[in-house]
Amino acid sequence: MSVPVRSMTGFARVLKSTGEGEITVSLKSLNHRGLDLHFHSSPEIDPFENAMRSVIKRAVTRGHVDIRIGFLPTENGVTGLNETLLNQYVTAFRKAAEAHHLPNAIPDLNVALRMPGMFGSTG
Repeated sequence: MSVPVRSMTGFARVLKSTGEGEITVSLKSLNHRGLDLHFHSSPEIDPFENAMRSVIKRAVTRGHVDIRIGFLPTENGVTGLNETLLNQYVTAFRKAAEAHHLPNAIPDLNVALRMPGMFGSTG
C-alpha cells in the first residue's frame, strides 16, 4: 500500500453499476487537524459503514471527509412503495390514536414516506 495521505482537500465521485443496482460514492475533504469522517448513505448501505471506515482510515490520516453513498436497485425485483411497511405504519398509528383517545387523528403520509425502507425492494 502507498503512503497514507497526511493532508487533503479534494472531491471525487464514482458511479458503479452492478447486477443489484447502481452505487454512487462521492467524497469531499477539507484540511482538518485530525481525521473526521461523516457518512451519509441510504439504509441499504449502513451495514457496510464500518468496513468503509476502516479502509478510509488506512489511506487518510487527517481531514474532514464527507462521504455520500447512494444505491439505486435495478428492476430485477419488485421496487417502489413498500406497501407492507406502509400498512404496518397506518395500523400502528390507528392503534396508538385509539389507545390515546384521539379519534380524529390522521396518519401523516409525509412522515411515512420518509421512513427507511419505505421505497425500494419489497420482494
